[in-house]
Amino acid sequence: MPHTIRGALLLSLLLSSPAGRGDESPSVLGRTGKLRLHAPSDRAFQLFTPEGEKAWAGHGWNPRVVCSRTGADGEGMVFHNGADEAFWLVTRLDAVSHTIEYAIVSEDMWTTLRCEIAPAGEQESVATVRYRWISRSAAGKEAAVQHDRHFPAMLEDWERRMNAVLDREKRVEK
Repeated sequence: MPHTIRGALLLSLLLSSPAGRGDESPSVLGRTGKLRLHAPSDRAFQLFTPEGEKAWAGHGWNPRVVCSRTGADGEGMVFHNGADEAFWLVTRLDAVSHTIEYAIVSEDMWTTLRCEIAPAGEQESVATVRYRWISRSAAGKEAAVQHDRHFPAMLEDWERRMNAVLDREKRVEK
């Protein structure tokens, strides 16, 4: 069975499973934050793609493709991030509107992630990052609470790491 069909079937099974496991009813937490990035939105957007994150996310980010229509970043691509066993599905990748969305499925939690990058002057942009965590168990609920608690610090770290990459690129260009 081709990887694309196998990956789609597996993700379909995961997404169609009951929301809560055992006696635990699902809970939902959500957060939105902004990053100010030192590059135009066309360039900044690339840092939010599975491949683009390799430039700033560290050694733990190493997408392993489960299935992809093209073998490259694109809608419908399913992958593991290299840090855990969650399945990541690119549900939207629109380079024109600078929007990327992910559905992230793990045993205890489902997550949606949406990143929209907008111009903020000629050489800068603002990224709006929206997370929604849906727990499926007590462990998932605790993980969602931890993600929510660390969200502001995570975004600060992302902004610092991304801008370090973008600033380094500017120095090389000169």
